[in-house]
Amino acid sequence: DYYLPGYIASFIMTNGIVGITTTITEFRRNGIVKRLSATPLKKRDWILGCILQQTFLGFTLTVIMVGVGWVIFGVRAIPDIYAICLIITGCVTFSSIGMTISGFVKDVEAAAGIGNAIAYPLMFLSGAFWPLDLMPAYLQSVAKFSPVYHFHDALREIMIYQHPENAITGFAVLALLAVVFTCAAIKLTKWKDL
Repeated sequence: DYYLPGYIASFIMTNGIVGITTTITEFRRNGIVKRLSATPLKKRDWILGCILQQTFLGFTLTVIMVGVGWVIFGVRAIPDIYAICLIITGCVTFSSIGMTISGFVKDVEAAAGIGNAIAYPLMFLSGAFWPLDLMPAYLQSVAKFSPVYHFHDALREIMIYQHPENAITGFAVLALLAVVFTCAAIKLTKWKDL
């Protein structure tokens, strides 16, 4: 049960950053985005729609992952309304980071490389797969700057320890990052460059 929040956070982060970045650059390469720019669709609406779609996908796949954990592995942690809200916020946060990256990366292979170069250090330095106490002190300090750390730590407080009040900081960090990166994605993405 202890590791489930870390797996959920890492999965959502990877899905949001790597998944959406490669998808959007593939759309760009195939001319789909260029055709969309010729329609009355506003860039902001398209970006928000992409984030919403990726959030729905990430949430749905998380539900499946938790269900498999219950049925096959006997996981007892049950997401409550606080965990569900946090998972949705995490999906929006990491999808908006992915959209921001896809706003300036033009090549599919480069997008995959950049997405992985961001995602894997965030994942492995966050303490998602092992307790932070096992890491050297300087890495513990670095880990606390990772949004994945705040995500899985808040999820663990809610799902494992049943202390949603201890998840407020993690939730606030993710919500702030979601707003910042959604605004950045809208600002950095240019229809004419797509």
